[in-house]
Formats: sequence, C-alpha cells, structure tokens
Amino acid sequence: MNNRQSVGILLSIFSVAAFSAVGAVSASSPGEIAVEEAHTKGISVIPGKGNVDISLDRPDALYKCGEEAVFTITVMDTNGVKATSGKVLCRIDNYGAHVFSERKVDLASENPFVVKGTLPYPGFLRATVLGERGRQLRQYSAAYEPEKIRTAVPRPDDFDAFWDAAVARLEKEVPLDPRVERLPSLSHDGLEISSVSFATFGGRVYGALVAPSDPSGGPYPVVVHCPGAGTGFMLKRCRGEKGKICLYMSVHGFPLQDTDAKTEELYRRQEEKYRAIHGPARARAYPVGGLTVSREAAHYFPVVLGINRAVDWLARRPDVDRKRFVYRGASQGGGFGLYLCGLNKNFTRGFIGVPALTDLLGHRADGRQSGWPRIFEYETQKDAGRLARIEDNARYFDAAYFAARISIPVRVSVGYADESCAPHAVFAAYNAIRSRDKRIYRGIGGVHSSQNAPRGEIEKFLSE
Repeated sequence: MNNRQSVGILLSIFSVAAFSAVGAVSASSPGEIAVEEAHTKGISVIPGKGNVDISLDRPDALYKCGEEAVFTITVMDTNGVKATSGKVLCRIDNYGAHVFSERKVDLASENPFVVKGTLPYPGFLRATVLGERGRQLRQYSAAYEPEKIRTAVPRPDDFDAFWDAAVARLEKEVPLDPRVERLPSLSHDGLEISSVSFATFGGRVYGALVAPSDPSGGPYPVVVHCPGAGTGFMLKRCRGEKGKICLYMSVHGFPLQDTDAKTEELYRRQEEKYRAIHGPARARAYPVGGLTVSREAAHYFPVVLGINRAVDWLARRPDVDRKRFVYRGASQGGGFGLYLCGLNKNFTRGFIGVPALTDLLGHRADGRQSGWPRIFEYETQKDAGRLARIEDNARYFDAAYFAARISIPVRVSVGYADESCAPHAVFAAYNAIRSRDKRIYRGIGGVHSSQNAPRGEIEKFLSE
C-alpha cells in the first residue's frame, strides 16, 4: 500500500503491487515460500533483532462476539532461540484507537507469554508487540463475526444516481478521443505494446495495451490492471501475458514513462499540485487531492470515469473475447477493482487483492482504523468546516459502496495483520458484494505485502 509496514518486518519479495502489475506469475523459490509461510503463521522476521511468533488458541482466528481470544507470544533472539532478556509492551485494541489493555513483559522471567481479550461487536481484536522506544515488532488479530462487519457510515442515498449521471455526462460532453501509439521497441514474444490514452473530464487517462500481434488468432481473453499506490506502472514493466490482451491503466494524469526518473518527476509535480490544494497532511497528496473542494474536483473522479470508458473501448475491439474479460489488482488496484467491477458491465470475473479505499470513514465506528488512505488519521488540520467537506465528498469514493453494485464472480484477499488496508475495512467491502459466487481468502497473520491468497487458484479462477 503506502509501503509503511511494521518497522523492521522483512517484506515478501512478492508484494501486492507486483502481483497486480505483472502478467504471468513466476514460480516461488524455497526462501520466498518460507517467508510467506512465516507471515501466514504469524511469525514476523525482524532482521538483526530476532523473531516474534504470535498464535491464537483457535487456528482459524474466528470468534463470536464476547468470546475470549488467547494470544501466545514468543520473542526470539537472532540465533533462533527464545530471548532471555529485554522488555516488550503488548497492547490489545480494536484495530484502532480503542485500547482494551496494555501489558509490560520482562522476557527474562516470562517468554513465551499470554495475553487475552475480547471484542463485544463485529470486528478485529488486535495484539501489537512493541519493543524499545515504542518500535512495533509485530501485530496479529482475531476475527469477531467478520461476516457482520459493515461500513462505519451508510452508503449515500444518491450514490448510484451520482455516478450513473457522471458516466452519462462524460459520454455526452467529452469525446472519447482514443490515442494508440505502437511501441515496437518494447514488443516481444508475439506481443505488441502500445501506449494508450483517453479523454476524461479536465484531461486524459493513460495506460499501456499489450496484445497478441496477430489479431486473427482471437478472440483473446482480457485482463485489466490498475496499480498499487505510488508512482504507478512503467512501460517496460507492462509485459502482458501470452495469448491475452492486457490493459494497464494508470491512476495519474500523466503518460506512462520509460524511466524511473521521468516517472518520479511527473509524480512529484502532481503531488505538489494536490498538496497546494489540500494542504499539509501525513500521507500521499493525490488520493485526497480535491476532497476539500468538491466531489468533481477530487483526483479520483475523472480517473475512475476515464478508465471506465477505456474499458468500454477495449470491449468493442473485434479481437476481444467478451466472455473472458477479467480484472486483477491489489491494494489501490484492489480498490479500483471494486470501482470498476461495480461501475462497468463488461467484466466477467475479478480478483480484488487486499483492497484499499474501503470504509474511508471507519474511524466513526468506535475509532477503528479507516481504510487507506486513512484520510482523517493522517489529517493535520482540524478546522471543523474543512473536515466536514472532506467527509461528505469522500463518501462518494468509498469502494465498499461500489462493491454493492457487483454481481459477477469475485475473489477477495485480506491480511489479518495488514496495517495499510485494515481487515475490517476489507470485510466491509466484501460483505457488500451481491454476487452469489464470491470468496474471501483470509491471510491469518498476513501483512499487506503477504500473498494472502493462493496464486494458482486465483489464476485458474480468472482463466475459467
């Protein structure tokens, strides 16, 4: 997500951003598998400091409201044996601001140690282990009736009307003006790469199209991708998949570039633009850019609409198999999957990995963590009028509300120790999906960068 993980946690090589961006999935090495298994089992690898191993008295981490959850925690030295000195603090909270208990533990006298707690309402009970100077070593959580979790704030009554009217108005007022530029130098293995762009309100949306060179071999299945948060896709990394048409759409107002330096400079300018509009905050500027002004001024407004019409354009190609037209993305790309699968009727299936942009006002429910970009937790200005405008406008960009429009088969993943996209925020969106064919993969102990879902099973699902 925003790449802010637990301090010191060794991130898996297969990040969610990489999973959403690449086409073909490569095999894992034994070392990579070991790291993923460690995440899933709740073992945090702390380079130079040792390991923190957390487990629950129930392997499925599933509880009824009011039942007691028992966390067993072991802190290891770097040589793989239990630590015999040092002190840690263990905090139990509601995956947010409501702290139920804190306990200081002297590892010389107690290691492993046990902490207990309960949650009286649907959500996640989190145990966080803190080391010296409050440095977070590990967190782990128990799920309390997650199937009952809903967004903290109800869906606006005019939500559908707002977005349906916006789609219609864009088609009426702004010609699509598709621009496709072939890039022979990047084409490979029978795949042709092109940069693409489409008009939207106030500008254009940009992406890359990777398609088989021989259109007569179609129709070809389609995979649409949007990136995780940050600078987004680069042309040279949009490799595509053999025998498929892949559309990689950026969420930024500048074309995909061929170097990191160019991409980062354009991204920096965009951040400066939105920082000037939104003002200081402790997070990226573009996800909240314009929310202080209006719904239509929000950065995501023309982007969502522009990508939606790009998908429509792609679906009209004669070499496209409209019966196999899928979405795959994670983190911010997962949130956009909810946006697009809820807004666009061309998709037949979707994989929504650890989605961001859900339950944006989650703090309103007992202070639980809001979904990324955690607008209010990172907000530094406390003017009541300003906050009210942001809150009112942000409701129309909550991906959980788009989820209520989804009826196609979907698969969703969640990490129970995800600091960026809190598990309750993910479940709030998942529970809103209307599809009868839906499934959520539960990364018990999984952080934002963990796989949290079986690759082979997801690839099979998307290819059916």
